[in-house]
Amino acid sequence: MVTHIGRHLRLMFADPLRQLQLSLALLLCLVAVGTAGYVVLEGMSWVDALYMTVITLTTVGFGEVKPLSPAGRLFTIVLIMVGVGAAAWAARNVVEVTLGPRLWASISRRKMNEELKRIRNHYIVCGYDRMGHQIVRDLLARGERFVVIERSTEVAEPLLEHHLLHVVGDATQDEVLLQAGVERARGLVAALSRDADNVLAVLTARGSTPTCSLWPVPAVKWPKRSSGAPAPTAW
Repeated sequence: MVTHIGRHLRLMFADPLRQLQLSLALLLCLVAVGTAGYVVLEGMSWVDALYMTVITLTTVGFGEVKPLSPAGRLFTIVLIMVGVGAAAWAARNVVEVTLGPRLWASISRRKMNEELKRIRNHYIVCGYDRMGHQIVRDLLARGERFVVIERSTEVAEPLLEHHLLHVVGDATQDEVLLQAGVERARGLVAALSRDADNVLAVLTARGSTPTCSLWPVPAVKWPKRSSGAPAPTAW
């Protein structure tokens, strides 16, 4: 459970669009907290408290609505310190999303994740080294639908560039196989670098879906593709 939460948080903070959403949400929370704080500590009206919060967070240097008490000054100091950091984080995320290439990678990955939820009757290729790459080429030549599972983000980059469905993770883990749609898959090919990992991936997949055909690399024999089979996997 803890591993699953940690992985989800890593994926969330790796997404620049999600980081932008979080930073903007943090700024809105600071405005709400600051406004309520000035109402409670200084007895300001809601409009004056909102005005005071905005000029504090933006550090524009306008004058105070009224002289602050010591508690109000301490509250303002904390608000400035947190607000400047949150504003800088939001500004950086805006630049990355609007100007950086990570935007297009993020959009492509979101489209891919949607397709991963819909795909069925496909093959899963565990590993994208030399042998996995050859298997992917064979599947593309046959016009089969497939999903690649690869542990290394760098190794998986060409898959994203060519709009091929993939999951970055450990193919011996249940959650990764489920993300690749193993319960809806037609077959799974274990092409990992270590034989022990191949065996574990096959056993894990067998526990998730007893009807899926499972092959270690030396034993791969593709069934005939039906005339009505879907086109190669892309989004």
